[in-house]
Amino acid sequence: MWLLSTDRAELHYFNKPEDVPGGYAILSHVWQGKEQSFQDIQTLRTMHTLPEDPPRAHAHPKVRNCCVLAARHGYRWIWDDTCCIDKTSSAELSEAINSMFMWYAKSDVCYAYLYDVPDINRLDMESPFYTSRWFTRGWTLQELIAPTAVVFVSQDWDVLGTKTELVHHLQAITGVDADILLRRRELAEVSIAQKMSWAATRVTTKVEDEAYCLMGIFGVNMPTIYGEGRAAFYRLQEEIMKLSGDQTIFAWGDPYELPDILSRVQDHLERGAELSDAGGRTDREFLLASRPEKFSSIATLYVPTPIQTALMTAKEVCLNSSPQLTFQDTLPANTVSGAQGCEFVVTGHGMRSTLPIIQVSYSDKFDFLIAVLGCRNQETNAVLGLLLLRAPNAGVGDHVAYGASMLFDGAIEARLVQLKPAGDTDSDSPASDSQSSNSDRSHACAANATLSWGTIYILHRPQPDVLQNFGIPSLAKQRNAIVVFSRWSVAELQRWGFVPDSEPREIDLWRVARGRYTGSLTFSDSSSGEKFTITVDRCPCPTGKGQSWARAFVAISLPEGHSDRAERMATCAIQLDPGSSQASMVDPPKDCSVDHIALWKDWTRTFGDSDREVRLSFSVQDRSEWDPNGAVASRRSIYLVVDIKLGGAVYVAMRARNASTECRCEYSSAS
Repeated sequence: MWLLSTDRAELHYFNKPEDVPGGYAILSHVWQGKEQSFQDIQTLRTMHTLPEDPPRAHAHPKVRNCCVLAARHGYRWIWDDTCCIDKTSSAELSEAINSMFMWYAKSDVCYAYLYDVPDINRLDMESPFYTSRWFTRGWTLQELIAPTAVVFVSQDWDVLGTKTELVHHLQAITGVDADILLRRRELAEVSIAQKMSWAATRVTTKVEDEAYCLMGIFGVNMPTIYGEGRAAFYRLQEEIMKLSGDQTIFAWGDPYELPDILSRVQDHLERGAELSDAGGRTDREFLLASRPEKFSSIATLYVPTPIQTALMTAKEVCLNSSPQLTFQDTLPANTVSGAQGCEFVVTGHGMRSTLPIIQVSYSDKFDFLIAVLGCRNQETNAVLGLLLLRAPNAGVGDHVAYGASMLFDGAIEARLVQLKPAGDTDSDSPASDSQSSNSDRSHACAANATLSWGTIYILHRPQPDVLQNFGIPSLAKQRNAIVVFSRWSVAELQRWGFVPDSEPREIDLWRVARGRYTGSLTFSDSSSGEKFTITVDRCPCPTGKGQSWARAFVAISLPEGHSDRAERMATCAIQLDPGSSQASMVDPPKDCSVDHIALWKDWTRTFGDSDREVRLSFSVQDRSEWDPNGAVASRRSIYLVVDIKLGGAVYVAMRARNASTECRCEYSSAS
């Protein structure tokens, strides 16, 4: 580790914290604009070598002042993350991030510099101390927890107080228990969900740091890969699960009560309404959370509990759920008191999960699973269950995968269910208001429920590539397609002499089919009268189980003097949403068995003749809109990018003429 000498602000290297003579101080702060880097400090050292002209005198005020403060308190060395890490070295940066919690923990004192706090003449919710930006940043969480001694200093570098003196205020601000802050309780004794909740409202500049700033708190080491995005937080959780069996890691999201879930399912089945999993459109179908924000304050209610205790509670709840459930206990008599335990293993098919499972079946109409988790609500003793639905087109062979969510009428309604013992109430459940209204309903469609141990695969995170399923089969699931003319090919057409009749825009095929506007773009050459039109639309044909289709065709209009003909060239692209197939098209008959773009070789086709050729090439582009509350792209629309290329004797001759004119213009401009 690199440390600054407090007298001169020169960098020195030590192999480990224990090698630092006399110990060291460490700085915690919020970055403000351009900070002084490792290279800046090294440059100052080469420029200012005289004893009477130390580099410290020319350093950034924050660097200079922290050195002065530490020196005044008798420390020869101090660590500052802005300039004590060579961030040009990815290896050194990764080592520093993995070691940072330890470096803070082994420091003699940590100075927490609050640039926005002048004093602590008052301490209340509206005071500068309570509202300091330092308490909102991701990295400062471990910088508060890890050191034994934390000294808070004001914007003028005056001491405000210590962690010990201000501990109850710090607990109120951060949610971190005072016993943890004062090391009267081990971090290992705190549930994963509660530790995650400490970071739920904190922010980081880089999305990856949402995970990296928590590695030390969870005792995890892993490579840092800036650019991986939210995959970092999924990786963090996978690493945590290798070290801990604490199932509160799954305790995120709002829980519903079992009677309400059963009533909702029955209602939807009676109405024939949609009941399905999230279909890859949201992070809530995954077992693991996409970001710390998912662990709200409600996560602090859940604590680990022995799986045997959870099983007994689950059995009691199922037995008391009549008439909604007809329960069958298929567990061996010794299972509840036996040693069988839960296991979670990451595989290519999802998280292979061995745990107690309640299978709820409504004859042959519908079924879902409730995975019984080894965690309970410490206020109501309710055991937490995870709602699972079989994910369509997920899993290979015998490896059936399940998504961790339940949708009602196409909207996400539930992920967690509370299995609450009889006699307990829970006013915090989002279903509590609706439960009473459902209590008087008849249950003619009662479900059968069985409780057993099982091994299943649960989709635990999205695939790294957002285009993972973007192939012809998966495109059939999309609601809509938006066609985009590639900018480069439009520019090339203009070099051939063809100018679009309007500015090319995104063409929403859903709106085109409803007559909002036409999906045509005409390119014409004013000097010759040549022009061609590219049109995209939704095909009204009923092919594909009544689903609507998109379509594209080219019409080539010849100038006066040629036979007046508009040759319709091709149709269609991608299967879309059911319904909406009433669009009336005034076109020559087409043959959908050959004209659909999905059937074109490489999604490419050439239209015209040997004189005039227009080639269209379609491709899917990643323009996914990211849900600000999750990690998965919203794919209600896909983007089809069309590239246009011309050929044929007539068009090639036009290109040659325009090229010679273009060269003369460039020569004239250069001269």
